[in-house]
Amino acid sequence: MQTAPSYSRSDLLLFTHVLDRIAIESGGLDEASRAKVGLRIAMGAAAGISSVSGLIDYARTALTV
Repeated sequence: MQTAPSYSRSDLLLFTHVLDRIAIESGGLDEASRAKVGLRIAMGAAAGISSVSGLIDYARTALTV
């Protein structure tokens, strides 16, 4: 059985920053879109993407699906 990853406070601040930037750039996100983007940010971080620009590019793909 897999355990959920644990994130530091700085990781969570990074995720929030990325989510806010995507929301601002896209003109706002509804709850479902925020959830999709948030999940994609966590997936990107788990895959080893650690830069803000990398996470933004990866997370934006949630809005095109």
